[in-house]
Amino acid sequence: MSTWKKIGSPWIVCLMLALPVTVRAQMPLDRVISFEVHQIPLAQVLDSLSGREFRFSYNSSIIRGDSLVSGVFHGVTVRAMLDKLLGTGYAYVLHGSYLIILRNSNDAGRNLDGQAERSYVLSGYIVDGHTGIGIANATVYTREGFQSTLTDKQGLFRLRLKIRSAVPNVTISKEWYADTSILIDPGFDQGVRIPLSAVMPAELSPVVVSSNNVERSWLGSHFLTYRQKMQALNLAHFFTTSDVQVSLVPWLGNHGRLSGQVTNSYSINLIGGYNAGVNVVEVAGCFNIDKKDVRWVQAAGIVNDVGGKVEGAQMAGAMNFVLGSMRGIQVAGISNVVKGNASGAQIAGTINVCRDTMRGLQLAALENRARYLKGVQIGLINVADTSDGYSIGLLNIIRHGGVRQFSLSATDVTGLSAEYRVGSKSLNNILIAGYNPWNAKKVYSIGYGLGWTHAFSPRWGIYGEVSAEELYNEHWNGFGMIDRLRPVLTCRLWKKIELFAGPCFSFYLAAPGQLSAAQQLGIPEKGIQSLFADRRTNGWVGVCAGINLF
Repeated sequence: MSTWKKIGSPWIVCLMLALPVTVRAQMPLDRVISFEVHQIPLAQVLDSLSGREFRFSYNSSIIRGDSLVSGVFHGVTVRAMLDKLLGTGYAYVLHGSYLIILRNSNDAGRNLDGQAERSYVLSGYIVDGHTGIGIANATVYTREGFQSTLTDKQGLFRLRLKIRSAVPNVTISKEWYADTSILIDPGFDQGVRIPLSAVMPAELSPVVVSSNNVERSWLGSHFLTYRQKMQALNLAHFFTTSDVQVSLVPWLGNHGRLSGQVTNSYSINLIGGYNAGVNVVEVAGCFNIDKKDVRWVQAAGIVNDVGGKVEGAQMAGAMNFVLGSMRGIQVAGISNVVKGNASGAQIAGTINVCRDTMRGLQLAALENRARYLKGVQIGLINVADTSDGYSIGLLNIIRHGGVRQFSLSATDVTGLSAEYRVGSKSLNNILIAGYNPWNAKKVYSIGYGLGWTHAFSPRWGIYGEVSAEELYNEHWNGFGMIDRLRPVLTCRLWKKIELFAGPCFSFYLAAPGQLSAAQQLGIPEKGIQSLFADRRTNGWVGVCAGINLF
């Protein structure tokens, strides 16, 4: 087994005297020391030399820490002492607070000087530290080179590394185990056996369980590999950054299988890409998958799928999915879906959905949905649980606190009218159907209107309505159009019954190609009610009254 030992524990078993001669700010290898040892384990000798400035680190495959050493050293440097204890063939590298002992090979020497870049293979087993059984699907990776692999069912792994740093740091991560890092002697193929310590439930850090997991979305489940999904579980707390990602598909790019742990400034994906997040621009021929946040511009030929929040512009040929919040503008050929809050605009060819609070505009050819509307919805069908905004469409449904009324009224020209009102109190939509049985021409009407209501007290209020109705005779030949403005006073008799009455300002426009049908429809052409009359138009003031049923 080959493992790394970091020397520097606070207790010393052996009895020895370590008397530094100088205390100047020197390099650790040039420090002058004086002490003597007799049959003391090498690990304890190195431990006694460690201090606040540095600690020794070495690979147990090249140095045996339990070997016994003896010697008398007076006024010698640390380098000279190490050469005498270890012999020739070793190199010493100061890396941060560690003085690392390496083989003094040509490969290692050139690597330390930064003059060579070759690959070598690290292989071995990842095992449970308590049972010794191999751990499957553990992630073995390096932070510097975005190189990673997974262990097989027996815990075996094989990772190809490049000589980029003097001391490669390899980290092993596995769900329910503590992360473990080892320092690798670079430049040659080697094998290791690394035990992992299980994390007890009481030791786990508090976490917020979130369903914002793009790996479980439809796009992630179909276009991410099994290995990438396991990496996401193992590396839930490891993320890094990079300037650029270029990929063909999520598993084939310059960040390899670690692409889901990297937040990029720029992400260019020919078919599709998989990132931790994006800070500036992301474009893809087909799809983008991002685990966390995306900022300023994201564009895809088909689908964008974001597990965090979006700020800026998000555009897709078909669909945008945001599992967090959105602030900016979404444009999609088919649908936009935001699981959290949305602020800005959603524009879609078919449907917009905001499952929390929508502040801004929802514009869709078919349907808009929001849990709490604080903006404007424009579409054929608009739905909100609660609304402080405006819904404009053929059918508007506000589930809580909205208006749902069926109204029967009597007025001039159209006679008896039935209206269905639905929407919010600030703006509701009206579907109108009328029939005048008293007119010789048997006038029918079909129309649409907008209304609003305001209560003065629990009993009294005012209701305003603007409507337009098409008029037909019994043979469904068009008479023209009648527009109305009705401000009426309302009086609630019981909880679900309300009476209303008030003036009605009407404007009539005859159908093209025919003269005014005022006489046939019973429209006043003269007198105090008539505002004006000519060959095709009439205007007058009438009255209306009716009952609202909730």
